Amino acid sequence: MGEDIALGFIRHHDLCCKYGDHSPNGMPGIDSMISTIGHEIAEAATDPDTSSGWLTSDGAENADLCAWQYGDVSQDSDGDGNTYDYNMVGNDGMRFMVEANWDLISGSCQIQGDCSC
Repeated sequence: MGEDIALGFIRHHDLCCKYGDHSPNGMPGIDSMISTIGHEIAEAATDPDTSSGWLTSDGAENADLCAWQYGDVSQDSDGDGNTYDYNMVGNDGMRFMVEANWDLISGSCQIQGDCSC
């Protein structure tokens, strides 16, 4: 008892804010959630307690500094000719569109295009 637990609620994006009708994996709501989950995990890791975690002088968390920034984006099409954007490719070839995150070393928003996922 008495322990703090960092958590985030990620709502299925078909209900609110998916980035389009066509997505890298054919599931726009879930593909959109992946970016949001990464954003919230980064903030939970660097700022689990807003009274002592990493914040800018105006109170922004690290992932907020790069919100809606996607770096170098590639485009492809599905079998029906619908185009979609992506900026990460997993080891299994699945593609994702994920927000950049603040990098303290470079002092800028960064994203790694290929991941070991």
